[in-house]
Amino acid sequence: MNDLPAAGRHHPSRSTGAARPAATPSGSAEASLDRIWQRIRRPFDPHGAIEALAGVPQRTARQVIGAAIAASDEATRLLAAMPQLVRNLSISTVTVPERCIGEIRGPILWSETLAARAASAGDTGVFVCSTVSRGHDTPENQLLVAALEAIVRGGADVDRFHGEFGKDEPSMLADARRHTDVAQRFLDHRTLIDVGSSRGSRRTRQRLSRDPRRRTYRPVAAMLDRAAEPLDVATIRLFCDESTTARHDLFVAALGVLESRGVRIPPLLVADRAVVGGPVRFHHPALATRDDTSRFGLFVGQTRLDVPSGLSADGGEDVVTVRGRGDLTAAIDRAIVRDGL
Repeated sequence: MNDLPAAGRHHPSRSTGAARPAATPSGSAEASLDRIWQRIRRPFDPHGAIEALAGVPQRTARQVIGAAIAASDEATRLLAAMPQLVRNLSISTVTVPERCIGEIRGPILWSETLAARAASAGDTGVFVCSTVSRGHDTPENQLLVAALEAIVRGGADVDRFHGEFGKDEPSMLADARRHTDVAQRFLDHRTLIDVGSSRGSRRTRQRLSRDPRRRTYRPVAAMLDRAAEPLDVATIRLFCDESTTARHDLFVAALGVLESRGVRIPPLLVADRAVVGGPVRFHHPALATRDDTSRFGLFVGQTRLDVPSGLSADGGEDVVTVRGRGDLTAAIDRAIVRDGL
């Protein structure tokens, strides 16, 4: 990288509406977002990630992530498989004690029977028997219910913030609402109405997806994995304007210079609507308010960096403008010495 890409004029403190999808970026900035994404430690807060990386307002972030879950390919495949799943639900067989009067319906549980007779004035016609009960509240079906609930919750977030996009509403929001209606109907099915909900562990879902006896449940495991990590780079890229893609490129370049200087960068964390890795922190300037801009941008230690026509163009900001690798290297070398990185 000889020069960092220039950014278009950006006014973070004036961003009040929903983010508008921009054209797909190209070049090194696109690759930079991929690299940032790969370095984020899992699991992470998807709402914080899209806010920090794309500057998407919190309300819009919830709607986008809800739609990413409810309108996902995994949701489509699960709902398409539901008719077959409902016909072939796993069934559990358990023994339960049953109080019987004047008849015996299974092996007699004598200790329970004597206790029941003592509570019934010594009625010798009272028996407590061990009877077999069949039901659908199995671990596999609990995962199924959890997967359907994830779709419904995603759709609820889409509806909760209805109108955030105005006329530019993406088609995936309509898909999310349609999927939500279908998922709710299956949750209300008589075979699932009394089944508990459990997401299980990732290992449990992997075992389920590989079990040849549970082949029909594979879309369930895939849906739960998608719900656990609903965001992908393609979705975030929809909300990245030229300033944002240039800043992603600067972020990755800063990590590279630090590592070349022997500064260890741990896996990136998403915390407090920022992406943090060792001495580096990226908090998208679009999230800043008029009264609080000092915490936003790309920081290496205490040094704040930005691309041309970024924060420094608005005046009054203590920002180092980076126009190329030389500027970046000099700024980071000063930060290493000043902040003891």
